[in-house]
Order: sequence, then structure tokens, then C-alpha cells
Amino acid sequence: MGMAAETPYPAQSRHSWVTHLTEDGVDRRFIQEAVGHRCDTSTAIYTHVSGDFMNTALRKALGPAFDNHASQRRKEC
Repeated sequence: MGMAAETPYPAQSRHSWVTHLTEDGVDRRFIQEAVGHRCDTSTAIYTHVSGDFMNTALRKALGPAFDNHASQRRKEC
């Protein structure tokens, strides 16, 4: 016998929707308004961002610094 599929709850749909909006770069203030949060901190806690997204975002933001550092190290050798 197979396992029964978990019944999705409305909160799971909201979490998924907010996560996708976050990963697509939608402003957190917009998301805050869309889900009806009074405080931005509630929205920050509520969003779940995948590890792949975080790695990509960090590489995009910090990559030039790391690339520049690596090229300087090559020049020193």
C-alpha cells in the first residue's frame, strides 16, 4: 500500500506563494500588504527561501567581490 498524500492546508499555500514571490524578487513591502501583515518582521519570519535561491542571491550580490579577490591573488603569484 502507498502512503496517503498529505492534505494541504491554506497556510501551506500562503507560505508557498510568499516564497515564490520572494524568490522572484517581489518587494517584501508588497508581500506584507498582500498577506495582511502589520509588521515587516512577521513577513520576514513567514517567508521561507530555498537554499538554492540563497546561494544564487549571495553569489549574485557578492560574486564580483570574490571574483576581484581571486584575480588579485592570481596576480600575486
